[in-house]
Amino acid sequence: MKIVRSKNSVIKSFMLALIALLIFSPNGYSQNKKAGAHPTPGKKWDLKLPGNTLLPMMWVAPGKFVMGSPESEQGRKADESPQTTVTLTKGYWLGKTEDRECATS
Repeated sequence: MKIVRSKNSVIKSFMLALIALLIFSPNGYSQNKKAGAHPTPGKKWDLKLPGNTLLPMMWVAPGKFVMGSPESEQGRKADESPQTTVTLTKGYWLGKTEDRECATS
């Protein structure tokens, strides 16, 4: 089974991650300016949404990773290269949600 993602789905996922970075990073914007209002990095945290809905959040720690696929990967596409080392200098909170816009074929 192959997962196919539309370009809009990738852009939407990126934008959600960027919003989470801006809102929930320890040094970023927060609606709650009280001292100690931010959750502790690495600990369990659920963001309370309207209607008493909870969004489970996960901490993405600073570090490095390789983005892109190797040329030897079977089925890779031209837009998956070149491989690039990405460095996250600050950690951030990201909502744990499924990408329901993926299609399988």
